[in-house]
Amino acid sequence: MLTSTEIPLYRVQGTHYECGRTIGNLCRERILRRIANDLPLLTPLFDFAQTEQGLELFNGFTEPIRLTFPWYWDELCGLVEGSGVPLEKLLVLNFEKETRMVFHLFEETNTYGKQVEDENGAHDCTTVLINRPDTDAIEILHNEDSSIALYHTAYLIEANIKSVAYNDHQRQSPNEKFIAFCYAGVIPETYLVAKNYLVHYNHYQRLHELVVERKPLSLTRAREQRGLELGEIHNVNDAL
Repeated sequence: MLTSTEIPLYRVQGTHYECGRTIGNLCRERILRRIANDLPLLTPLFDFAQTEQGLELFNGFTEPIRLTFPWYWDELCGLVEGSGVPLEKLLVLNFEKETRMVFHLFEETNTYGKQVEDENGAHDCTTVLINRPDTDAIEILHNEDSSIALYHTAYLIEANIKSVAYNDHQRQSPNEKFIAFCYAGVIPETYLVAKNYLVHYNHYQRLHELVVERKPLSLTRAREQRGLELGEIHNVNDAL
């Protein structure tokens, strides 16, 4: 048994939808606790999601996902079914930063914005890049400075996702194997993917076509193939 101070690890397998549903079942209590603990911050966003502007915002997210990555949309729908949390709320959790930003644009006051931008009370993570001329190395440090509600509800997912046919067998969802650190209510996402060419070339492929990259790292090859060609990255020259 894991103690209360440890991050739980859940192993899931099946299709994207099945894995999402399993995660929802396993983590329902954590998702609900995260929402409850962060309710003062999330309630304005949940309310905004029901407005015309909020619906327009989420349609701009969901339609491209359904067309381009329908298996990830199915994974989110599985999370909805497994957890029992409404889709609208899980969309806010999965697009919290984007929702908050647009919400501010339609707010008459900057009360919430001051909380985010205040240097002494920042409500966000911190990433520090350290240049080490003495060792010719670059170090990236990331601190989880976000809401306290995330600290006690996060979990690790070890997933083995099986490919299935989409669009009348014209497309196949990817086989995926990965370990990811997850916030409650958010599908396993892009932290390791987005950072992997600065941290290590590793084998993570998840959402590889959705990550904005420099042109030399074209999307014509799988990420792990490009990583093997580039080799492990230790400094800026390696990354460039």
